[in-house]
Amino acid sequence: MTDIEPRPSDVNFDDWKSSVDRLMKIRYCIDTDDAGLDDDQLSRYWTQMSYPFEFVDWYGSKYDLILASSY
Repeated sequence: MTDIEPRPSDVNFDDWKSSVDRLMKIRYCIDTDDAGLDDDQLSRYWTQMSYPFEFVDWYGSKYDLILASSY
């Protein structure tokens, strides 16, 4: 069985952030800049070994974001 995405420990920060941006655009039509997230904030989640999709799911849930597919 293979992972959906590379393990966070195998991905550098820039690649991780790009994946987060891509997923946020797809799911919520915003990216990390639109959400007001800076690299210092994001790097904390990256170092906690969160997968990009886990972070995006958590962020969307925390801030009650509406999925783009709802429109």
